[in-house]
Amino acid sequence: MHSIVDAIFGPVTTILQAALDALDGAALSVRRGLDVGQYLGWVGHLPPGWHAAVVSLLTAAGLLGIVVVARAIYGVYLLLKE
Repeated sequence: MHSIVDAIFGPVTTILQAALDALDGAALSVRRGLDVGQYLGWVGHLPPGWHAAVVSLLTAAGLLGIVVVARAIYGVYLLLKE
């Protein structure tokens, strides 16, 4: 009986474990924060106030991009649903 259940749910648990490992890896990179100086060298030379402003603008632009992509995907979903 255990072998039948393992045969059915084995691939599912493998996929879920791989997804969990991928999310754990993503969480590690998110915890480090955004180092703008690594990508835009001139930002590292700015005073702390300007540096924070640039990071805030980039974060806002990234979040806005995610919202735009999510709305586009939802629009495609609604078109396919009809």
